[in-house]
Amino acid sequence: MMTDFFEMMRQADNGDCTVSYQYAKGETLFSLVRGKKSHILSHDSDSDLIPFITIDDLSHIGSDLILYNTRHSIPESEISSLVILDKDALVIPSRRSLLKKKGVRIISKKSAIDKGVIGLIPKGTINPSYLGYYIGSSFFSNLLQKENMQEIPTKFINNHLFPLPTQDMQIIISRLFLTIDKTIEKTDTIIGKTHEALHGLMQGLFSNGVRKTAFINTTIGRIPDTWQVRTLESVCTIMKKGGTPVRSVSEFWQGDIPWVAPTDIIGRKLGDDMEFVTSEAIESAGSWILPAHNILFVSRGPVGASVITEEEMAMHSDIYGIIPGPELEPIFLYWYFFRKERYFTRFRYEKPPSITRKELGSLLIPLPPPDEQRQIASVMNTLDKKLNHEQRYKAHLIKLRNALEKSLFQEPFKNQITF
Repeated sequence: MMTDFFEMMRQADNGDCTVSYQYAKGETLFSLVRGKKSHILSHDSDSDLIPFITIDDLSHIGSDLILYNTRHSIPESEISSLVILDKDALVIPSRRSLLKKKGVRIISKKSAIDKGVIGLIPKGTINPSYLGYYIGSSFFSNLLQKENMQEIPTKFINNHLFPLPTQDMQIIISRLFLTIDKTIEKTDTIIGKTHEALHGLMQGLFSNGVRKTAFINTTIGRIPDTWQVRTLESVCTIMKKGGTPVRSVSEFWQGDIPWVAPTDIIGRKLGDDMEFVTSEAIESAGSWILPAHNILFVSRGPVGASVITEEEMAMHSDIYGIIPGPELEPIFLYWYFFRKERYFTRFRYEKPPSITRKELGSLLIPLPPPDEQRQIASVMNTLDKKLNHEQRYKAHLIKLRNALEKSLFQEPFKNQITF
């Protein structure tokens, strides 16, 4: 499928793929029906039962639009008062706010639909998958948000001008989205496995080390006998909070020194929207500048969020700057903080959600020899780079999908699109 995808994109790059549109009102492309409530439901899969689609069945599981299974069924003898759809009809939630959350599905067999579910029955000129991807697009969802109604208006859908390429092009567009969605799904699976590997490897490395050795039992569990157990404070040169300059002095915020707030720490990285302050601002706030290659640790709110810096920085009053001493490698401490993420989570539920300097300083840490610390950190960094690559690839796919939605759905109000 990926081969087909790249071949289609190659054709597009060569200018061989031109999408020409006609426009048609929804009422000419499909019939719209709304489901009805039933109180006679079954969880069985007897041959005399037909699927009964509720709003909960619309949540996407998998990358395609097909709805294969439902939570409930209904006896065929009871369907006379219900709304019945045949195979290849589309179902969407009737509430506007749920369209993006639940999405659009195409039914795989004759089914009844519940109250709160809208059925769209294509009349033949529009491909069900193409219609599904269009209605499920951010563009269409944004159009609906402009309607001041809780329920998706029948009039709006019936009167909406749908861009209608040829049948062949509708199939190609549907395959494009399916291919990207399957690749995103596959990448998500790979990311999940890498996450598991990262946590599993971290657990082993911080308990067993990287060398064959005997072990000893300690207050933090079994560790190699060449390691020590120390408090964080005893192996750090500096562990000190920053400060926040006053906002009323605008000149303070026009400097060139990066100033990190807790919201700038996203995941295990620094975001791109940091503010910059002057040296006078730092002095007035009682803050200080942390040298590069040391640790920033959030002490309030998202307690435990931490990064290792690549340049010197000042910090918010809710962030500790930590400079490890000669016995402790900064990168090893960074990864140990990540390992203790669950431990730090409990402080987020305190009132206020914070950790004191005494609590942080008394944290017990395993302390291998410095060269083994570097080895452990190197192994973790290698797997983390793999994870970052996978996450960037997923972000690229999402960006590509959004660009396709914009080109194929949002901009076809022009008579012709060439991509």
